[in-house]
Amino acid sequence: MEPIRTQEAGRWQPRDAGRPLLAWSAQQGEALGAALGRALAEWREAWGIAVDASPVRCEPATSATVLREGWRALGEGAWLHAPADSPARLEQVLFDATGAAGSIAGEVSEACARDALHRLAAALRLGDADAAGAAPTPGLGQPWSGALQATLPGTTGWSLLLGAWATQAWCRDAGVPAQVTRPREPLCTAAEALGARPLALNVELSGCELDLGTLQGLQIGDVVRLRQQLQAPARLTDGEGRAVFDGFLVAQQGRKAIELVKAQAH
Repeated sequence: MEPIRTQEAGRWQPRDAGRPLLAWSAQQGEALGAALGRALAEWREAWGIAVDASPVRCEPATSATVLREGWRALGEGAWLHAPADSPARLEQVLFDATGAAGSIAGEVSEACARDALHRLAAALRLGDADAAGAAPTPGLGQPWSGALQATLPGTTGWSLLLGAWATQAWCRDAGVPAQVTRPREPLCTAAEALGARPLALNVELSGCELDLGTLQGLQIGDVVRLRQQLQAPARLTDGEGRAVFDGFLVAQQGRKAIELVKAQAH
């Protein structure tokens, strides 16, 4: 039989340090992907770009995706990423050749890219695609953050990143239910999930005061009298010093023990 391995309990976090766990249903992801796919199809048709029937798949964002450099804000809560060679590749798609910088081909390619950004922003109901915005925060890549990422087929390697609130706003405006209608049952209770975590408890007794001369004169076998009265409860605290219970010293099976009682204000 192998021993049960447990993890030492970390620091207690305050209640306001928690965050909601967010995720989107398959229906929501498919509806959002379809809207983005329609915008890209209209863009390709308008600019004579070959049709790509691959669907847009929206998946939970990862830290590796969020931490990439080069994200461009489409609007608040949405960003687009394009490879460094994307302008040259788009120009080649449009003209089957790479023109010199500042050429008519380059200007047309820039206009084509801007049009794609405007169409994507309109599909996401974000308003002005040229609006300045901050880069995505690293927290967007945390598990269950609700952020989505999508590779856009038919483009020159573009990727999309959406924060949770932007997706929720789109679902609301598009009439897609913003909440899962049939929530899943938890796999286990909180007590079952955390029951094996060890937690250090400290038993605190009232101390005493000694003058320096008495302290220096202490010998093994001396008895130091505490201020703790026998009828007064001891104080049990967690690793952060917060009171958990009061308790009375008792004996059990040859050992000192604590009988727990409700903590009183100290």
